[in-house]
Amino acid sequence: MPTRPTIVCLCCSVRFLDAFDAASLAETLAGRIVLSVGSY
Repeated sequence: MPTRPTIVCLCCSVRFLDAFDAASLAETLAGRIVLSVGSY
């Protein structure tokens, strides 16, 4: 059975947009599926 990718949900205030975007990018580049806000 193939392994499934890890799914990460980012939930925070977009008041910290730079940190939010950095975390999203890092998780995506690590091969994880990132769920987060759709627009700012």
